[in-house]
Amino acid sequence: AKKWYVGGNTNLGTSTIFSIEVPALVCAKSLSETYDPKEVSTWATRIAEKTTVEDAIFFYKAIRMANPSYLGRVSEAPIPDVFDSLFEKKLKESGKTLWDVWKHSSSWDIVSENCISGLKIVVEGFHAIDKYLSILRNWNLAIISAYLELLSKYRDSLVLRKHGRKVQEEVSREAREVLNALISDVEKGLVLLRRFDEELYRRKINPGSIADIIAGSIMLALLNNLRP
Repeated sequence: AKKWYVGGNTNLGTSTIFSIEVPALVCAKSLSETYDPKEVSTWATRIAEKTTVEDAIFFYKAIRMANPSYLGRVSEAPIPDVFDSLFEKKLKESGKTLWDVWKHSSSWDIVSENCISGLKIVVEGFHAIDKYLSILRNWNLAIISAYLELLSKYRDSLVLRKHGRKVQEEVSREAREVLNALISDVEKGLVLLRRFDEELYRRKINPGSIADIIAGSIMLALLNNLRP
């Protein structure tokens, strides 16, 4: 994707979520014969805990290849900075696994937090999609509503990093207002949704971390054959 689309990073967060979710799905289906979210969550935790130093090294290499512009630098931390030329040597010497890397990052990065929490918010998004499918009877509206619900409840790491806490809280508040309108009156809600979308675009605000989470929720929804 990076080679095909050179305008910037397109799917680093989603790929990170999938790196845990896909093997968890395979284990759940192979051993439990189900894609039940609870089973997937259990396996996601087990897999994350069993990651190795080599996994961490490959993860660092993937981030360096994607080269996201929003990523800050780490200094005097228990894990090496991802752009440190000696990152591989330092990871090996310290014995830091991918679990350790995600755990350190989880205090400020919601994608990392999900990778060590058994995909907690991904599963929550799955249940939100299921709920809104029942209410709205439409796939697109259900996914949008689930996204807005998560955006209203959780900090979007990308917005927080680029624009600060005040803007992040404003985005969450507006997401809740749009969601409430969408549930009570779809036509009115769609008008507010378009305004919200246009405002985010105008201000160059991209709540992409929650989008990464909801991508994992959509995968769960599809594999569990959710229907309106």
